[in-house]
Amino acid sequence: MRDASVVVVRDEHDLVTLLSAGFPAHGGAYLFLPRGRREESGSPLECACRGLREEAGVSAGHWTPLGSRAITLKSPAPVHLFEARGLTLAARELTATEQD
Repeated sequence: MRDASVVVVRDEHDLVTLLSAGFPAHGGAYLFLPRGRREESGSPLECACRGLREEAGVSAGHWTPLGSRAITLKSPAPVHLFEARGLTLAARELTATEQD
C-alpha cells in the first residue's frame, strides 16, 4: 500500500483553508484538506506539494512537517501531515478522474 500526504494550508491571517467538492452520489459537498498518494519515486513532501498544486491550484513557499501516522486499522500505510504557508497561485493539474 502506498502512503499519502495531507496538507494543512494556512493563509497570511493564520487561518486554515479547506477545499470543497461536490459528491452527489454521497449526499452533496464535502470539506477536505488537500492530499495525495505518494508516487513510487517521490518523497512525502513532493507528494504534498503535488497534491496542493493539483487540488487547490496553489504553491507554498514554506513547508513544515507535522508528523506521520497510520490513520486506519485496515491500512498500516502512513499518512504524512505537512503545514504549508507562503501561498502563491499556481495552475491546477487535475487528472482525468479528478476533473470537475
